[in-house]
Amino acid sequence: MDEDEIPTLGEVDLIAEHISPQYRLAVYLQSGTGQRPSEALAFSTECRRSGFVRVRRQVSAKAHHDDCRTALVPLKHRTEGEYRDVPAAPVVEQEIDDHLSRWALVSVAFTGLRGRRRRLEVFFPPRRQRGKGVMPTAATFGCHFKKACAAAGVVDVDGKAKYTPGSLRRFFTSTALGNGVPIREVSRGSDSSGSGPLLLPRFHQWEAVTSIVAAAKEEGVGHRYLIEHWAGSGATNTIDWTAHGLARPHDAVGV
Repeated sequence: MDEDEIPTLGEVDLIAEHISPQYRLAVYLQSGTGQRPSEALAFSTECRRSGFVRVRRQVSAKAHHDDCRTALVPLKHRTEGEYRDVPAAPVVEQEIDDHLSRWALVSVAFTGLRGRRRRLEVFFPPRRQRGKGVMPTAATFGCHFKKACAAAGVVDVDGKAKYTPGSLRRFFTSTALGNGVPIREVSRGSDSSGSGPLLLPRFHQWEAVTSIVAAAKEEGVGHRYLIEHWAGSGATNTIDWTAHGLARPHDAVGV
């Protein structure tokens, strides 16, 4: 399994079709709005807005513990109250409506980091475990995701899941960049707070992207290029930025 590989739209739909029905919406929240699994599982009525979704909480990794009082926590690297807004495509809106037609909302009480008790109507209800309801976590979704890949035949040569849940966010990023959405806006939508800092490339990423885009403009289509990155050096972002740079190239006459 290549953790940097991006699924096709057809593969995303196959995974959605074969995953446990209650998690189908989570597939489209990730692939359609760039949410992490833990963020998608925290989706509540306050997240759905007119034409967009507001991402402001995620399910804690400890949410499956019986004594967990902070099942819903702020976004990764963010403080309580920070959020990001992402436009919702019609397919995402339709999946939300379909989910509501099949599954009832569940009221979940939790303690915020400031000690204040809150209650939200969530889309993904707690599971029954040892007689007590516990929130599904990213690990829970990961298990269902692997089973869905196997059932859908989305597997590698060894018969293992071809993708990870994180591949759905990469699909969102790649699709957005490929359709001309500026990198700054994609960065805001997929990984930033409401204020949205700009994600800047490191030198090796900048060099790889600019070199390939320049070569493609000079040599034309049909060529292959190799990018060498070490583990953890941002290969996914390099691929995304390259895709963005090659999305709509044209020559001097506008072709």
